[in-house]
Amino acid sequence: MNRTLVVSLALATATGCLHTPPIHPTAIQSNTDCARKLEARDLESAEVFCDRALEFSPQYPEAWVNKGIISYYRGKKAEAKEQFIKAVRLNNECAQAYNDLGILAMEEGKHGEAEERFRRALQVNPDYPEARYNLALDYAAAHQLERARKELKTLTTVRPNLADPWNFLGVVRLEQGAPSEAVEHFRQALLLEPRRASYWTGLGVAYARIYRYDDAEYAFQS
Repeated sequence: MNRTLVVSLALATATGCLHTPPIHPTAIQSNTDCARKLEARDLESAEVFCDRALEFSPQYPEAWVNKGIISYYRGKKAEAKEQFIKAVRLNNECAQAYNDLGILAMEEGKHGEAEERFRRALQVNPDYPEARYNLALDYAAAHQLERARKELKTLTTVRPNLADPWNFLGVVRLEQGAPSEAVEHFRQALLLEPRRASYWTGLGVAYARIYRYDDAEYAFQS
């Protein structure tokens, strides 16, 4: 069963990093507009706003993070990495840049480096759900399922209204040979997002593993 979920790079907004010196107000607004356009995958407009932010405040780490995301979406991962590193050099407390560098390392199969980046993001901001979720993904990809489970348990405890961690915890427990527990996790995910087909698929697999075939058929049909 595929455990690789969709991982999104962390968009950087005005408050993501600490700033010295202060950022120009026009740069903050332009970067906010850049992030909004990035969410819509309007890369050309996003780049216009991002470049405007950097014109007003060239040392603006969040704007460099968003420049990196634009490069990433265009398939220029080496360029994206350089821009994320620039954000970190400008401010070593920029959690989004560490998270996004972790994603690049994870995609290259560099699990030790990815773990270090995600851990650094969490050191900056322990309440950073994307970084903790991505850390769990990296552990699972490196076949360290118990470490993945631990991070997901933390996430589902402190952020119980996020559906993806419940679903991923179900996947991990299924792979660890605990299908009954996996059923409960998939069901919790579906309570939060009942229209996610992948959640129903996971639930169906878990039901089949405990020989509840009628329930499994219903989940697959759903």
